[in-house]
Amino acid sequence: SSELLAAAAEHSAHCGISSLGFLKNFGKYESFQVLENIQASHILFSGLVCNLCTSGSSGAMTITVEVTKNVVPEARSLAVAIKNHLQDVLTNLPPVPKPGSRGENEEESPVAMAYKQSCESFEPLIEKNRLRLANAPRTSDGATALMGDVSGAYNCKTHIAVFLTTVFAILSAGPMTAFPLFEAQLSEAGVFNWACEVGEHRCPAQDVKLQNLYASMSSVSMALMISVGYSYDWLGGRGSSAMGAALAGFSFVVLAVATSLDGKMWPWTQTLCYYAFLIIADLGGIMASFSLFGFMWHYPLSQTFIVGLSNAATQASGALGLLFQAMAAAGYTIQDSYLLLALFSFISAGVFMLLCPSKMDTLTQAARVLNETPASLDIASMAGWLHLKHSVKESFQILKLNKLLNASHIVYIGFFLAGMLLSFGGLQSRYEAWFEPEDASMLLEVFGTCMGLFGIFLNPIVGIIIDRCGLLRVYTASGLLAIICLLTFSVANVSVQLIFILSVVTWFGIFMNMVAKWGVYFSPPDFFGTSMGVAMTVAGTMAWILNTTLSRLGCSDLFVIGLEFSLGTIAWMNVVGNLCRTGLPMKPPKNRYF
Repeated sequence: SSELLAAAAEHSAHCGISSLGFLKNFGKYESFQVLENIQASHILFSGLVCNLCTSGSSGAMTITVEVTKNVVPEARSLAVAIKNHLQDVLTNLPPVPKPGSRGENEEESPVAMAYKQSCESFEPLIEKNRLRLANAPRTSDGATALMGDVSGAYNCKTHIAVFLTTVFAILSAGPMTAFPLFEAQLSEAGVFNWACEVGEHRCPAQDVKLQNLYASMSSVSMALMISVGYSYDWLGGRGSSAMGAALAGFSFVVLAVATSLDGKMWPWTQTLCYYAFLIIADLGGIMASFSLFGFMWHYPLSQTFIVGLSNAATQASGALGLLFQAMAAAGYTIQDSYLLLALFSFISAGVFMLLCPSKMDTLTQAARVLNETPASLDIASMAGWLHLKHSVKESFQILKLNKLLNASHIVYIGFFLAGMLLSFGGLQSRYEAWFEPEDASMLLEVFGTCMGLFGIFLNPIVGIIIDRCGLLRVYTASGLLAIICLLTFSVANVSVQLIFILSVVTWFGIFMNMVAKWGVYFSPPDFFGTSMGVAMTVAGTMAWILNTTLSRLGCSDLFVIGLEFSLGTIAWMNVVGNLCRTGLPMKPPKNRYF
């Protein structure tokens, strides 16, 4: 700029500014985009320039000393002398003196005096930063300090984009939550009837195989959440959601074809297709719901409301079971339902590409709110394995910042969610064994309706409550619902099961908001998805190991569900106690590795 050139011309000094941007493809320098590279020099060249660089990963410090030849006599000797002096100073630093105090045996060496003056000169800056942090705008619950502009970046077009993105995120939801509602249709269509005797089209062994499919795939879905979170951090809300919706659409097509196969003639093909593509469809639906996270920093004071809309899309997938039932009542097959969902997903992928913010847009708004440089939040230059390795490494380091708190949080969400999904998997068979057909059908319809309606309406409302009342109060309320679920899930009474369904569906809505808001508090903006995915992956893996071990020991599903609910409740009490003692962090942690 002209101001920069004027500043360089006014002072007899060297002015070098270099901001090299990012590599879109590592090693392919044709795509290297130079955002800014300005070099300005006065006619009187600088005699001496020192550059310093530190590494947050290794902790190493590098200093280069440049002395201009033909301007400074004996330039090399001077550079070596300065280098030796700096090395001597840095390797013989005195202990940090307390402000205003001086030890009796403290030597008044030049290094000690210079070091003391540096410490004292930083005290006003530290106090100024403390005052700035204390007076910074905060979220509505008062927990997080927002150091930048919190006015937001939204208008009428943004509101419309959020609404349409929510609608299409619901339409491209995964099938896992709705599985108990269309399990009977799968059985009627002959899926997994290879487990039946010759000549049988349906049998109890087939139902057991379908229940095992749901139980195992639910745990695997949790264990693979890291892939969903990583895709969001890597591609941003726009790219990851479009890819997820397209994957879900393709998976629904494959499931329709697999359902059309004769299970007795093609047992391995049908089984492999269901185990593989049911989980891909579900993960793709979750990735599609992450489209709304791209708007999170556009609404800095209503972040959890946006998070609630994303979670609404995930939980509303339970209403897909009602769609399966309605199409079956109209005479359509389950293959037709799969193909209709595939069409919805493909359309949603195009909508996400048009409406969702890009990764750079999201990080720019995050930097604006947090008063940081957008380039410092962008890790697009790290590609492939190196990117993934450092992302996972960073996520585990984030968990170590609050070891006990994060460990208890993971146990709570992991075991309670695993128990809930295991309970959902056997819901139909359990109700058919406990109650009359009319009561069993009524309870399943209540379950599907509540999953859909509560998902659409409850999640955003809970998001608003978290924004206004704080995470701790809502976290406490979720544990109370968990205790009700623990006391009611095994009682063979219609009224008690209605209470269980209402409690567990409400807990599910609160839980999803808590997990996402936890990621906002405890991880950097550019690692929001990966850190949340790592937590869910660790939780899901623990739950899967417990489920598998107890099942092989011959434990009943009710015993496993009760044990997981109990462990989750104990962990919840630990989380609440620690949050009351330490509180939430005022700012997200910084990125340590990039």
